[in-house]
Amino acid sequence: MRLFSIHIARRVLGLAVVLFFALPFGLSVVGCGHKTTVVYCNGGDSGPIVGQLTSLQLSPTLSVTGESLNYGQIGSTLSVTGYDCKGTSVSVSSVVYGTSNMYLADINPSTGQACGGIWNRNTGGGIANYTVCSDPSPIPTSNEASAHTAYLTATANGVASNAIPVYVHAPVTSIKFGKGTDCTTDQDTTCCPADSTTVIKDAQIYDMSSCISQNDYRQIAVQIYAGTSNITCQAGKVTFGTQGASGIVTLDQNGVATARLPGSATLTALLSNSANASSIGYFSTCPPASIVLTPVSHAGATTLEVPLNNTQPFTVTATDTKGASITGLSYTYESTTPQTIPAASTGSVTPVYPGAANIVAKCQPPTCNPAPSDQVGFLGNGTTAISNNIGITTTGTSSTAIYIASTDSQYIYPKDFSTVNESGALVKLPYVPNSMVITQDGTTIYLGSDQGMMTFLTASNAVSAFNASIQGKVLSVSPDGTTVVTTDPNRKTVNLVTSGATVSSYAGAVATSASWSPDSTTVYITTSTNVLLMHTNQNNWTSTTLNGSDTTYTDVTTMVPDIGAYFAGSVATEGRSFCPLSTVSTAGTPPVMANTYAPLADTQPLPNEMVTATNDSHHILGASSSKGVSDLYLADTTGQDVCTTISNGQSPAFTSTTAVKAFTQVTPTSITGVLPASNSDIAFVTFNGTGNGKLPYYIPSTSSPNGALNYITLSTAGGTPATPVAGVWATDNDTFYVGTTGDNLVHLITLTYPSSGAPTATDSSQITPALPSSSVSGSVAIPNMIVQRPRKVTS
Repeated sequence: MRLFSIHIARRVLGLAVVLFFALPFGLSVVGCGHKTTVVYCNGGDSGPIVGQLTSLQLSPTLSVTGESLNYGQIGSTLSVTGYDCKGTSVSVSSVVYGTSNMYLADINPSTGQACGGIWNRNTGGGIANYTVCSDPSPIPTSNEASAHTAYLTATANGVASNAIPVYVHAPVTSIKFGKGTDCTTDQDTTCCPADSTTVIKDAQIYDMSSCISQNDYRQIAVQIYAGTSNITCQAGKVTFGTQGASGIVTLDQNGVATARLPGSATLTALLSNSANASSIGYFSTCPPASIVLTPVSHAGATTLEVPLNNTQPFTVTATDTKGASITGLSYTYESTTPQTIPAASTGSVTPVYPGAANIVAKCQPPTCNPAPSDQVGFLGNGTTAISNNIGITTTGTSSTAIYIASTDSQYIYPKDFSTVNESGALVKLPYVPNSMVITQDGTTIYLGSDQGMMTFLTASNAVSAFNASIQGKVLSVSPDGTTVVTTDPNRKTVNLVTSGATVSSYAGAVATSASWSPDSTTVYITTSTNVLLMHTNQNNWTSTTLNGSDTTYTDVTTMVPDIGAYFAGSVATEGRSFCPLSTVSTAGTPPVMANTYAPLADTQPLPNEMVTATNDSHHILGASSSKGVSDLYLADTTGQDVCTTISNGQSPAFTSTTAVKAFTQVTPTSITGVLPASNSDIAFVTFNGTGNGKLPYYIPSTSSPNGALNYITLSTAGGTPATPVAGVWATDNDTFYVGTTGDNLVHLITLTYPSSGAPTATDSSQITPALPSSSVSGSVAIPNMIVQRPRKVTS
């Protein structure tokens, strides 16, 4: 029996030896079907194993900035991430947090939450440990940064983390912009990198008193205070940032600011991981002082003929207020007649109908040269700069569709001249209109009434909508066709209407006229009182109490280019600039600015009832029933189209000369229109009163206000015309349509333009709209409202 046992033991031992040498290293037998392969970090057969903790990362953000704590302030809870030798995150357990100085920056060993001083321990009375943070003990007496800095770490499984600096200091009361007076040299021991030029030797300190040209750079510096004590060196790392418009400036990790695009942006400073950034000032990138628009392949040209459907591109160059070139600006391109010669956002024009237009490039906030509201005007930021004009002419002839209505008829008469012998058919409206405007693309007509606003589509010649909530008159529609200005005399409101709904209202006023900037961002509105209204995309509603010679305006026209507007009044005609009058409200560096919008820029003792600007940018034409036709001539507006160069406190100014031509063959009682052709060669005047069958027209001079006032004798072929009361131009400037009393017809005035000299006008034919009168049964109403749209090119 004993021999048998010895035999069995020997066989088991032999099997064990065989298995020992047969199994590869690294393979453990844990039972049938449970095998785990161990991979070593070095790819060999020993050393650290992949998946085992080899490094700890403590709060990555804080490892860059550190943490700044006031005395007695509780910090954030630290986070720890473990990694193996391959950089793959692994689970971490049993983490213990520590500090290099528990009397300056104590730490909760379990959570990693720091204290700007000493945590409570074993307090008693039910107060939990690590919930009350007391001031450091002792309070550091040295101003050196090292005396106010401790380092936090974490350990787990024998692995230690990186160290996080904690800066403990007296409570911060302010962060002040600029280099401190105690910083006498770059290497002054009382200074810190955030407060000196030691980071980048050639970066000057930015002082906010002047703008910085594009791609130039400055060092941002701050001083940090606890009461009156400068604790800049004790408070930790400062991270700089911006608020507001983007793209103005870029900042690196050392606080070096590089100017990018024109404008002003708020600068912020954030102490190491503090909860909130502090506003410390503003950074100004220099705005454009000059913008030059040049037609490609036509350098130096100020006027240009562009054939139909041909694209003419432009180039734009800009220099800033320090004479440095600027690139990358977001320009707005404007055409004074986008219906015929639209300007593309890419900087080109492609004429779609014959006509004339002025083209400009504009740098306008908020898309170009923006600024916070209290910095508008300082260093030129927050204001607009406009290029030179390029005059575009496109020759040819286009047919027209006109739409004739009356304030005494519930009908509208469409007449399409592109269809031979098309007589038109009356279209009944829901109510009798009191006003009518058409979008520049010619698709939509808006008609006001006491009952509500009517929308008429020209494609179908039908009313598409009626809105009873928008009562009163329609005054103007924006060039982009999106917004209608209306006024309700009963409710005393002025409204901006979009998509059939009022989107913005001004209460307590009744509007009398409105005029838009070509880019649809600004509208000037006159009222029946001494208040001028202006609505802009940038500032919403602003109101101006009239302080010039006139206390009530009756009409307004936007200037060409749109550097402001001129206003008709019973005593004077006045110009107001689109450049704000910027003054210092609160002194400082930078100062807080106050702005007066639409400041008075010109006053001429010319009483006018209506005014209009010519496309050539040189004439503001007006008419008064008692005085005649006035011409306010603007020889040069250079300098007034660039608000960025107007000094603070300086009032913008337009320089003009004037002349008046009295009516001799007609006796108006009120003016209803002053209507120049888009080529600026001629303007017609319509009115109420005694017309004697005459239509006045004015030929402007090309170099002075001394033009010529003449008269056309209207044809009696369809009856006896009395007074021309309303009119509209065809876009090709070859025909003027005028509605008259007496015969209640619309006369077609045909223009002929000689190679030199003034155009001639002839009453070539008439239209009979036969609008049924709403006030006198069986009578025909006076056609006192006419609008048009181009139809197609005929030659």
